[in-house]
Amino acid sequence: MFLIAFMAVAGLGVPAALADPLGTASGTVVDCAPGGLRGTCYEVDVSCPVEGIDDQTVTIKVTEPLVAPVGTVVFTIGGGGTAYYDQNFVYGREIVSQVLQAGFITVQTDFNGGQVGWLTGPGGPRKLACRYATLARWIYDNIHQGGEEEPFCSTGASGGAGAIAYALAHYELGSIFAMVEATSGPPFGRIDYGCVCWPPRTRTVDCPFPHSISECYDIFTAEHFVDPSYDGDVDPPWLIDSEDICGQDILTHGSAHADLFQQDSVASSDACFSYPRTDVHLLFGGLDGSAAVPQGLEWADLITSGKSVECVADAPHRIPDVVDGAMKIASDLITYCRLQPSQPEDPEFHKDLVGLQ
Repeated sequence: MFLIAFMAVAGLGVPAALADPLGTASGTVVDCAPGGLRGTCYEVDVSCPVEGIDDQTVTIKVTEPLVAPVGTVVFTIGGGGTAYYDQNFVYGREIVSQVLQAGFITVQTDFNGGQVGWLTGPGGPRKLACRYATLARWIYDNIHQGGEEEPFCSTGASGGAGAIAYALAHYELGSIFAMVEATSGPPFGRIDYGCVCWPPRTRTVDCPFPHSISECYDIFTAEHFVDPSYDGDVDPPWLIDSEDICGQDILTHGSAHADLFQQDSVASSDACFSYPRTDVHLLFGGLDGSAAVPQGLEWADLITSGKSVECVADAPHRIPDVVDGAMKIASDLITYCRLQPSQPEDPEFHKDLVGLQ
């Protein structure tokens, strides 16, 4: 495990003049489904204020430590987030357990109210990320203890990392997140680079050795995660229809929807890239050859506040499925989930983490 790169210099992003609007949420205690860690479960009804986006019921599982809580950590899996973290990954339960034992309230999300979870369209991923951002705000207001006196943190894998990135870049949740651990993503850094693939864009990464990775999505990703966020259904790759706008552009080398895809990206032209109250950590697997790596780095490059970018050399896309990847995630959350002093855009921030450039 070693550091790919570290960057905390002035970026190119232009802060959003107006954040995307959060929705409303209300929660009810329900029985927990069997399996995983003990906890108290809630059904949270989330409604977003954008016309055409369906309301969605999200299940969360809250587990409190046996000591006075020192903060709260929210866990979200990849894709549309349709399962609990402790039951989705080989070492997911170990990660959550270690964070719990360190004194944190753990909150696991399950967006099981839609075919593709929070990515169930129509609307596109940026608007649909309102669901995650609104839920996170509800958790902060209703589950987190200590308010601004205790840290509120989050980790998400792949699509879950995308939800976190949207929350920071477009929904102003940098005001409540003290630290985030985005693993294997966000895969929506520049959706236009993922769907408009001719000529294909590539990026050179150094972990575990220098090699290039394409930013283009494969058809499976387009049809299972990107296109459903626009048309609301999942089509097999061999049955791409006219409403599958990302899949169509990939197959035809088209660019008809490039402007829409750019605007719906985490790193859109109106995104905010300064989160002075949030310690941003990005973690990638050295064996991950998917577009999620260069897509995630598109966002990382533009962040102007404190951040670190690291790699677990032997980890695949699903980093919590390998022991050292899981231990790295748990260690980061336990170590860095703490209140942040307001950080200037200072390249010295986290300089102790600098390894291989």
